[in-house]
Amino acid sequence: MALRNQPYIPLYVQDFLTDEKLIECSAESTGVYIRLICILHKSEEYGKLLLKQKDKQTTKHLKNFALKLLKQMPYTIEVIEKSLQELLIEGVITIEDDYLYQKRMVRDNEVSIKRSESGQKGGKKTQFASKFAKAKVKANTENENEDENEDSKKKIDAAFVAFWNAYPNKKEKQETLKRWQKLKHTLPTIETILEAIKKQIAWRNNANGEFRPEWKNPATWLNRGCWDDELKSIGGTYGNRQTAGSSRGNYGRDRVLDPKAEDYFDAVTRELEANKAAEARAGKLPT
Repeated sequence: MALRNQPYIPLYVQDFLTDEKLIECSAESTGVYIRLICILHKSEEYGKLLLKQKDKQTTKHLKNFALKLLKQMPYTIEVIEKSLQELLIEGVITIEDDYLYQKRMVRDNEVSIKRSESGQKGGKKTQFASKFAKAKVKANTENENEDENEDSKKKIDAAFVAFWNAYPNKKEKQETLKRWQKLKHTLPTIETILEAIKKQIAWRNNANGEFRPEWKNPATWLNRGCWDDELKSIGGTYGNRQTAGSSRGNYGRDRVLDPKAEDYFDAVTRELEANKAAEARAGKLPT
């Protein structure tokens, strides 16, 4: 019997209670997660939730998943979206392209299918024993070493390169890359991020004696969504968001980068476009 047709979830209680990733999550997120795995258990593709074209109601990938789950959960959209983001950051769930999935459930389903196929071989005992042994090895614990094609996941994409080159406080690059990979489905466009960095640099350069906090570590800056920070000054608040009728938004005409910095950001932008074009030619990005 396929796992999705069973009236129960194969829950490994000890693994669930001691899962280091889940322990880092709030009680609220844990509640959403329990509901989520029940939904994933009944999904057409076991352990996976597909975001169909009709489900793409906004430009934010994570919010679209939250809106889809809203119909099946007794929580507000804000609670669901916040919980999904925390579960994603802690690595409890994964989002790739239009799929949200739980790795253990997907793996268990693959094992179940292999066992089912092996059982149908009947008299071919040697073949059955071999397939069953391979399947059994894969079904051990949640905290086992997983081969998830780490080389592929750690490839530095063009957008990250552009962010890293532009961000002034270059510390903990590998940790920043990990955070980028976890947050990539919730981040705004790289153009938005670069524009925010430009304005924050200029805000610091034009302090005129006012206090300016030091740059956060880049991983922290990403994790806290600092591209959306409001840049406060004695003379007023200079936000990162553009406003209609002003090419500089709330930032102010006197809050600009010096020519060398402008040239640098132009170079970063050109490099980003060149890298994207190269990846498209190599088949890594849609053309």
